[in-house]
Amino acid sequence: MPADNVENSLVKTEKYKKANATEKNIILADAAKQWIKSHPVEFIQLGFKRLFNTYLVGDDVLYGINGSHLSYNARFMLCIITNVIRDVVFIPAVIYIIIYSKLILKSIIANKTDILNKFNIYIVVLFFMFTTIYFVTEGQGRYAFPEIFIMIYSFFEYVKLIILKHRKYVYKSVDIDLKRGILSSTKVASIYNTLIK
Repeated sequence: MPADNVENSLVKTEKYKKANATEKNIILADAAKQWIKSHPVEFIQLGFKRLFNTYLVGDDVLYGINGSHLSYNARFMLCIITNVIRDVVFIPAVIYIIIYSKLILKSIIANKTDILNKFNIYIVVLFFMFTTIYFVTEGQGRYAFPEIFIMIYSFFEYVKLIILKHRKYVYKSVDIDLKRGILSSTKVASIYNTLIK
């Protein structure tokens, strides 16, 4: 909604109307800081809404088809498909980044930073840098563009993590069953060959 349409808006005051661009920026910045101080809970809620819009709403595809004369139904379907793809990639990617962030913190506390992947640290730092900016300033899907490759990389790392975790579980269960004498060596070989393929 334009600021002109807001009741008792700051932009309707004479001081604002007579101000130049720099003065207007100072007036708006002061008003924003005052609002944040007096409404901290609403500011936090608004920040999470911005993050939701940035990471999980794929409305940025509409900028790419602007003026293409696609029907409303085609645009609507394109938005749905984009949202599904975005959610399938971005949600696991964010989960992976949070998991790796915990690993970074644990490694720092345990003084074992040599086990960390430097590129993954870089990815995590970039993610949190952009996330902080989105939380405070703006929340639209198109602003997630710089993070698309970060999300794709993190998505594949998450998938790899899930596969490796599943493999370790299978190996542990085979080991336990071997100790109990449940599995034969031929069955273990077939399970191993299945995992290798």
